Amino acid sequence: MTANPGMSSWEFVYWIAYNNLDPFGNDREDLRMGILASSAVNVHLKNGRTRPSDFIPEFGKPRVKDWREVKAWFLQLKLKQEQEAAGK
Repeated sequence: MTANPGMSSWEFVYWIAYNNLDPFGNDREDLRMGILASSAVNVHLKNGRTRPSDFIPEFGKPRVKDWREVKAWFLQLKLKQEQEAAGK
């Protein structure tokens, strides 16, 4: 955390304390959006549930290593949708 040159040390400590009580910043925003996205998806799923962490990006860690992994994921999604459609 970088201090603003015009900020007093008391104000800086205040903001650190406030952040400890009610965190803000990119990590917290990602969590909030993950909760929202997970809730929106779970409303439409009959079986299985998503977690907020499923929608939070992990920067610096490659999620997909190979095109075959992407293809397998889409095939699983398609199969799941077909099974849900057959169950209606």
